[in-house]
Amino acid sequence: MKPILFSTLLPLVLALPGPQTQPAEGKLPWKKGSVCLALTEDCMGTIGWCNLEAQRKKEFGARENCLAQRERRPADAPKLPWMKGTGYDCAYALTPEERCYGTALFCREGLYPQGQYTDEKECLSDREDAPADAKKKQDLPGEKPKAKKPFLQPAPDSDTSCMTFDRGSERCVGTKYYCTNDIMKFPYTDEDGSVYNSAAECLGAREPEPQSADSDRIVFPDN
Repeated sequence: MKPILFSTLLPLVLALPGPQTQPAEGKLPWKKGSVCLALTEDCMGTIGWCNLEAQRKKEFGARENCLAQRERRPADAPKLPWMKGTGYDCAYALTPEERCYGTALFCREGLYPQGQYTDEKECLSDREDAPADAKKKQDLPGEKPKAKKPFLQPAPDSDTSCMTFDRGSERCVGTKYYCTNDIMKFPYTDEDGSVYNSAAECLGAREPEPQSADSDRIVFPDN
């Protein structure tokens, strides 16, 4: 009887599915996509589906949130595309978007949804390599080096406005005294909101002091 029972159960045992990897807690599985035309995640794959979700919802960060709700991309699944970033009004989005900031900045600054990646390396590993013409380092949109301010000479004595409330301004006292006088206490907030921690920083934010027109003039002594 025992051999008969074993031979009867063997096909059933072999037909059972093997152990399956359980999805991360609360995460949906990542879909690679297949050859079919239906507008479903199974057909389109997770990348295409999340792009479609972003177009349908028209909400800031819809694509990023959709991707973050899935498990990490399997090693044999297509990678996310590299995005150069538009840099247009990125700060107005309530949720950072990769298409705006660009992949390099998005991963480097950890702008992805919390818990999606542990570091920049993980984020970049899910994406295609940067194209040859992409910048090695992207800067935050709008963060451009400030143009240097002009180096001002002291106002002439005939300027009566410097005898009243404006007398301590750079326009009146000139750049050199403005940045180096003993009254200045650092850190100092400039008239335009710039903060300087030293006289050198204050002078460094200005153009070089212009040379006097008469500095090279040779004066011969009287006979």
